[in-house]
Amino acid sequence: MRSRTLRTLAALALALCAGCASSYRQLDGALGFYAQGDLEGAADWIQSPDFDDDREDSKHGVLWLLETGKILHDVGRFEESEAAFVQADARIRMQDQRASMSITEEVTGLLTTQQARTFRARHWQKILLESYRALNQLALGDMDEALVMARRSYARQADAVFENGKEIEKRAEADGKVDEGALMSQGDVQGLLAPVQSHITPAYADYANPFTSYLAAILQWADGDETRAIVDLQKAQGMVPGNAFVQALVTELEGGLPLASPQGRVYVIFENGLAPDRVETGIAIVTPNGYSSIKLPMLVYNQTSVEALELSGDAGELNLRTAPLADVDAMVSVDFADELPGIVVRTVLSIVTKEVTTKQLRDENRDIGFLVGTFWKALTEGADLRTWRTVGSRFEIAHFDRPADGRVHLNLLDRNGGRHLSADIELPETTLCFLLCRSVNLVSLRTHTIAAGDPLPAAIPADSPAEAAPAEAAPADPTNTPDPSEEPAAEAAMAGERD
Repeated sequence: MRSRTLRTLAALALALCAGCASSYRQLDGALGFYAQGDLEGAADWIQSPDFDDDREDSKHGVLWLLETGKILHDVGRFEESEAAFVQADARIRMQDQRASMSITEEVTGLLTTQQARTFRARHWQKILLESYRALNQLALGDMDEALVMARRSYARQADAVFENGKEIEKRAEADGKVDEGALMSQGDVQGLLAPVQSHITPAYADYANPFTSYLAAILQWADGDETRAIVDLQKAQGMVPGNAFVQALVTELEGGLPLASPQGRVYVIFENGLAPDRVETGIAIVTPNGYSSIKLPMLVYNQTSVEALELSGDAGELNLRTAPLADVDAMVSVDFADELPGIVVRTVLSIVTKEVTTKQLRDENRDIGFLVGTFWKALTEGADLRTWRTVGSRFEIAHFDRPADGRVHLNLLDRNGGRHLSADIELPETTLCFLLCRSVNLVSLRTHTIAAGDPLPAAIPADSPAEAAPAEAAPADPTNTPDPSEEPAAEAAMAGERD
């Protein structure tokens, strides 16, 4: 009986840990392409049928779907992106309906590794999911659905505050087993929090997100709901008072001006860099059984090499650069600071459980029991490093009136003002246009234009030799992908560099 117990315990640890590593680490292939700026390579990798089972996986499937949806969003495959996000959202909401993690899952987490627990989207991830879905719906031409997603992001913020309060109460119930305050006050634990705290500002308390507020305001303004739009825009202004573009929009909205413009207005949303990643670190900590070495996650910030996106026109009437709107690093830091106490408590409880079990194995099976217990502890030691890694480090914005020739020139700027990768964009002939830009480094830039307004008045009289396109012509494609056969050779070459 004893030997059967030993074999069962070892087999359980091996199976669970192997499953955790094999499914989750498969994402590294796609994310390697993505971090280098090869977004198409990342999309091809992550959409491979070989990973269909991973997207359906009960433990890591939500993370797979989030990464899949985001990569497809960035390459302009909005319909496929939305399909992945719909699945992720449905599974997240099913998880949210459960009062807490199942007893089986809690026990599994204690006996094996933290990655054996089902991945649950963090609060900042749920909020941004709704924002990305709003942009998807806007690109697909469904303003009503885009508004629904923008409003749902606010519901997610309220849920985050409520759920975090419940998590604190739940941890308080464990005070009889471990002293959370004593654990969190230890020097090595505080060392994990120090760099995180430096990224937190009061503006991001209670999971506030200025990008969410800005996007909701713009969409409501476009829909004619100026009352709600001004409230949301003022929220964004309160969080980023130094953003001149937000200030200008507040002034325009308060003055009763429309979002669109007869000559065309362009709103730029620039997602820059990469959000923080998680790495494993080992620290010494005092547990109820004395000193123990434990593995915990820590945030690593990916400092972006791109300072801003420069926008200019050939006629000289346009010359500006994007301004920071939302600091995703700060959002992730707020969430991690709230999450870390729970991680520490669970890890210490796991250590205590394993040490007690190992002692029992040693008492019952002597040396072989001690060896199996030691092997089991070593095999199941490890921090949970799962996080959404294709999100940007920050969002930046700009807006401008459409140039007369309908063209805008983009440059990535470094911290010294040096110009790097450039692109020439042909804007759709519409009174309202969104220009979505994504860069992970100085050698990557993807752009997509979304026509969201009415067609511009014909610039050339109908009886002119060079007539404008007829009014009944099909509207511009939402992604504004030009026909290579109609591009000059130089521009065709540049189009390849945007990726």
